[in-house]
Amino acid sequence: KRGHLLLPPGKGSSLMATDIELLSQKAGRQAALAEAGMATVPHEETMKGGIEWAVFTPFISPEDLESLCRRALEKKTAGLFLPLPYVHQALSLTSESGNVKVFASIASPSGTDSDASVCAGILAAREAGASGIIAALPVHRLKAGDKAGVRSVLEKIRDAAGPLILSVTIETGLMNDEEIFTAVRCAEIARADRVIGSSGFWGFSTIRETALLRCAAPDWIKVGVTIECPFAEWKNIFPFFAAGADFIISAVPGFPGFKESS
Repeated sequence: KRGHLLLPPGKGSSLMATDIELLSQKAGRQAALAEAGMATVPHEETMKGGIEWAVFTPFISPEDLESLCRRALEKKTAGLFLPLPYVHQALSLTSESGNVKVFASIASPSGTDSDASVCAGILAAREAGASGIIAALPVHRLKAGDKAGVRSVLEKIRDAAGPLILSVTIETGLMNDEEIFTAVRCAEIARADRVIGSSGFWGFSTIRETALLRCAAPDWIKVGVTIECPFAEWKNIFPFFAAGADFIISAVPGFPGFKESS
């Protein structure tokens, strides 16, 4: 199919230049329309149902965790990304609803942890009852041209995750267009459920990068993006949804470790 990413199994071949150009142009057009307010935006209720919160601080007191979960229930937040030690308790605090998915953040955001370490963390997340995990794509392998290695790591992560929702973070700010497309294709081959543009540790995804992820991903993979700070008004996140994001991940305002943008 014209414009589809071609990466034959086992060969680690590069994407065809024409495919990259076509998808880049398509993403550029979509991003331009989104920024100009001319692209279709989902219904507000749909967007509200696509808001998830991430907690980046390494320590959460019992009182803060209880407050966080209560707020998530009140705001009907779709998901919580938490460090692994807090997943089990968060699940017990949100179980009355069943609508808030609790995800475990596994390993470092750089994706440089050993395969064994990552898989051990995933198994611990399964034992804790997590709804899903978020794991980083190994950027160092991709940058070195080791596409087969990227696929192998993601396939091991998928196998370890089993029935859990698998979200793969792709640090778009560190990649060119071809690398972004290749990263998404590797996540597709590994049967990831979702891809997320950038963690924020090395910058946040732009509207154009959000469109690149959406153009590269098949329809069944959900596309998310981490934003720099909680939105004050809905109009601030309209362009990301218009560019193709299915969900938005935000820091939690007022929570320990959160910093307001200057």
